[in-house]
Amino acid sequence: MMRIFPTQVSIPVVILGAFVALSACGTGKVTGGGESGDEGPAGDVIGGDGAAASCADQVQNGEETDVDCGGDCAPCDDDAACREGDDCLSGVCTDDVCQTPSCEDGTQNGFESDVDCGGSCKPCPDLAACEIDMDCESLVCDSDECQEASCTDRATNGRETALNCGGPVCQACADDASCVIPDDCTSGVGHIRKTDCAEISRSQNGSGCSILTACRTPCT
Repeated sequence: MMRIFPTQVSIPVVILGAFVALSACGTGKVTGGGESGDEGPAGDVIGGDGAAASCADQVQNGEETDVDCGGDCAPCDDDAACREGDDCLSGVCTDDVCQTPSCEDGTQNGFESDVDCGGSCKPCPDLAACEIDMDCESLVCDSDECQEASCTDRATNGRETALNCGGPVCQACADDASCVIPDDCTSGVGHIRKTDCAEISRSQNGSGCSILTACRTPCT
């Protein structure tokens, strides 16, 4: 005796604006027109108006922490809402608010060349990242890295009293160079003179205003 099996038939049914394919042997699957917050065909988050969330729709949606920023979008400006440092241009999120960069926040931000140093902050130590000589305590930035002070570089640094001379490490200075004690001079004689703060700051790498000496040839 021949048995006849029923065939599966797909019947299109419109329910609440959604196209549902119903099978005689299974359930249907919504392929479009979902509620707000559903995922569309490409996995985009669908807003209440049916449009996919984006980083330029002037609405806080999707994974954004503030309007069109944070989460999967670009980092947010200062004072915007955030969940973590990556949500902020400054890299600092405190109490769910993006903070203004500072020289003490433990993050490289603002105009810093390295963490909390360089740029408008204090000079950086040796081996820190730099962009210009002034970013470094040694006043020498080569290959984007602060270099150790030496007696052959291009700056008055370390314990030198003048450019690459004076102090306990480098050679003695020639006449008219700055010195602190007579031993800083090849002549062995130091003549005391007063200088203004600006000149002292340059020659002493920002050590402050004081009385310096200049090497002079001894009288004969």
